[in-house]
Amino acid sequence: MTGKAERTYIRDLIDAAIAERPIRDEQHAREFLDNFLLSDRCALITAAYLGELRTPNGIFLEEDEPVNRYTITGNTDGWVIPPEKHAECLFAKAERLAEYYHNFLRCAKNSGYNLENF
Repeated sequence: MTGKAERTYIRDLIDAAIAERPIRDEQHAREFLDNFLLSDRCALITAAYLGELRTPNGIFLEEDEPVNRYTITGNTDGWVIPPEKHAECLFAKAERLAEYYHNFLRCAKNSGYNLENF
């Protein structure tokens, strides 16, 4: 999945993560994430965390805080969740990952967010 593309579309990433279930342990999560570019790994972690938040109004976008694939993880300018912790985070959410990704997609739709920008 890591080709010439700069990043993978988030729905494709989510589909791959859902198909990979059950994620048995942290090593399995690491092996799965190793198939993707760093930006894609950040997108998977961010989408899971945002989906876990389950906002009451079903939206996650605020005009002054745009959502992107680094909203939760941070990036090379300042990691909040560094790359070496991505597998641990994904495994920690593995049991409810499908639910979290569903919530993320629902919030994006309700927010009018174009997932092509994520």
